[in-house]
Amino acid sequence: MALCVMLLAYIGCYIYRYVLIADTVEELRSTYHEQFISITFVAYWDQVRDFLARLLHVSVPVRIVCEKISVCGHPNLLLTLNPQTHPGPPPLRWNVSF
Repeated sequence: MALCVMLLAYIGCYIYRYVLIADTVEELRSTYHEQFISITFVAYWDQVRDFLARLLHVSVPVRIVCEKISVCGHPNLLLTLNPQTHPGPPPLRWNVSF
């Protein structure tokens, strides 16, 4: 659910940024490039959109890894393994002869 909300927020920021850029370009064209136009608001929304993209790039792989671990039979304990079901690797046997 949280990933869907982040994705919708990202799409909303992307559309809002497009509208802001279109308005800024139209204002620049209407002044025949003779007036200073501040684009700090566009830059702010670029930073918000980039932050959401980075957050999605981190949270999606974490979610996939957590789902893979829970499929293996550990829905509540993600980082601990039960020694009865997962005994670990076999002990090392040294075959050394002198």
